[in-house]
Amino acid sequence: MIEVKDNKVNLAGSTYDLMQEFQAIVLCMKKLIEEDNRTGMEPGYFVQGLASLALGRDFYAWMSSDTPPENNKHVLLSFENFSFPLVGRYEEDSHGGAYYIGDDTRTCGSDGMIVNAWMNLPTPYRDEEEQDG
Repeated sequence: MIEVKDNKVNLAGSTYDLMQEFQAIVLCMKKLIEEDNRTGMEPGYFVQGLASLALGRDFYAWMSSDTPPENNKHVLLSFENFSFPLVGRYEEDSHGGAYYIGDDTRTCGSDGMIVNAWMNLPTPYRDEEEQDG
């Protein structure tokens, strides 16, 4: 049972100060925004990260292939009939959508590969000298 009294929450035997928790969240959000600005990360990653926190799932969790990623965005693909995940993308047009490996023009399905899930890619490594220069 969750109890709230005087800006404190009692959850599973532990007590949390709501104001301290809120300040910690704001600090984390500020750090994420600063990191996005410092690394030149694609716009939207911060918002997607917050959405995944709000939805209670990891931004880097596997998602069913039935719920495709953004059109033409590179992601990690998992396969029902292949042992290793590969980097690929999902493309959709007026006739429907399909998954592709890398920048290939042949669909995964045409190569007999059955995509069962996808995951966001982590931010690429950048040497600090590259970022500053």
